[in-house]
Amino acid sequence: MSEIKSNFLKKFINFLKVEKLYSEHTVVAYRMDIVEFLGYVKKDVLEVREIDLRRYIEFLYDTDKERTTINRKISSLNSFFNFLYKNGYISKKPNENIHSVKTKRRLPQFLAEEEIASLIDTMEENSVLDIRNKLIFEFLYATGMRVSELTSLQLKDINIYEKEVKVFGKGKKERIVPINDRVCFLLKKYLAVRNDDNPILFLSRNKKPLDTRDIRRIINSAIKKVGLSKHITPHTIRHSVATHLLNNGADLRL
Repeated sequence: MSEIKSNFLKKFINFLKVEKLYSEHTVVAYRMDIVEFLGYVKKDVLEVREIDLRRYIEFLYDTDKERTTINRKISSLNSFFNFLYKNGYISKKPNENIHSVKTKRRLPQFLAEEEIASLIDTMEENSVLDIRNKLIFEFLYATGMRVSELTSLQLKDINIYEKEVKVFGKGKKERIVPINDRVCFLLKKYLAVRNDDNPILFLSRNKKPLDTRDIRRIINSAIKKVGLSKHITPHTIRHSVATHLLNNGADLRL
């Protein structure tokens, strides 16, 4: 990558981190999308025109990229060139007429309340890792939090006596979420057998903080043991929480 491309990209990435407060995962995705585009056009940023963007989008279609993937890349590029224009680095936006493509709207998958109950009830509590894994499911189902929010939880964020947890969401937005007695019971049990002073709540066997891939692996392992045929992700549990709340009379806006 040429120096001028690199400098513009560094300024943009810094803008996403410092001003937009995007998560590290989102910043990495934006950077990758822009680097891929610049590698395709093989042009200086200042020389990019609308035709270059359109040819790139056609290239993505030709390589059978999913429409959701194409839209994400378009969004990244639009943000990048909008940033360059607003800061006076370019005099005209090459993305002025570039818009997202229509996608097929899919209904989100979710687990029935009986499936969630069966899944959690069959999970063992014979070791610190067993208790940790069960607590992860209980936490996700009790709070509906994102997996990235779960992995960043610290002990100081949890108030067992008030039965609530402080969650830092997208854009570092803070919210207080209630937790139930089952979570509190398992949490006390987990901390008692964990027996360390690490400030992060969920740790690996080697006392390292779990990441989102670890959580997905734990969920997949539990799903296989129960024998569910559905494709389950942490976000599936989040959809399940919303669905169960609605089924039990919660306001849609909630």
